[in-house]
Amino acid sequence: MLFYNTSLHFLCFSVFLSSFLLNTITQFCSSLCTMVWMKIIQ
Repeated sequence: MLFYNTSLHFLCFSVFLSSFLLNTITQFCSSLCTMVWMKIIQ
């Protein structure tokens, strides 16, 4: 039972962490693309 609880917590933590990382990477990429686009336009 303890093992099941631990694995469930680990799973939730993994999902949370991956979504957080994905969000961060997406924001970083969009800001980077914006910078590059501004440089191209000028």
